[in-house]
Amino acid sequence: MQYKVKKDPKAAFIISAVFGLLSIMFMYVSMLGGANMLLNQLIMLFCGAACVYVIIRYAIFDYVYVLSDDTPYKIEIVKVSGHFPKTLAVIDMSENDMLIKLEKDTKIPQSIGKICKKEDFCSNMFPKSKYLYVFEFESKKIAVKLEIDSEIAKILNTRINELKNKI
Repeated sequence: MQYKVKKDPKAAFIISAVFGLLSIMFMYVSMLGGANMLLNQLIMLFCGAACVYVIIRYAIFDYVYVLSDDTPYKIEIVKVSGHFPKTLAVIDMSENDMLIKLEKDTKIPQSIGKICKKEDFCSNMFPKSKYLYVFEFESKKIAVKLEIDSEIAKILNTRINELKNKI
């Protein structure tokens, strides 16, 4: 089963436009010279880099989640840029995995323990529904943010419960 997030790049374009305008503004201010010329150039460089990063990360790239239908269950995360898909991660699902719906006031349970690595695989800058998938790899906890809807979350929870019941 393949799930592709609906892209809404409006927020990314607005934020990158703000960074772009700030970069241009600081470029002109630094051209005037003065004592703060180096600081203005550093801010210009930072704003320009932020503008490019936001466009590349949230407007150009898409993420596709591929769920395997047969056991052992796997989640494959694919980054798509035009016609060039690139597999970023293949996660083997196990009975110890957890799926947590993230909302503004959601706190990660203490029972999970220390999370060593966090990755964000959301296509939109401000996703409507965001889940945290926590799994163990080489005895380290890794958390992955996925932008999935409640239907896909229900499928993942069903598979996790099915794996727990097999043991």
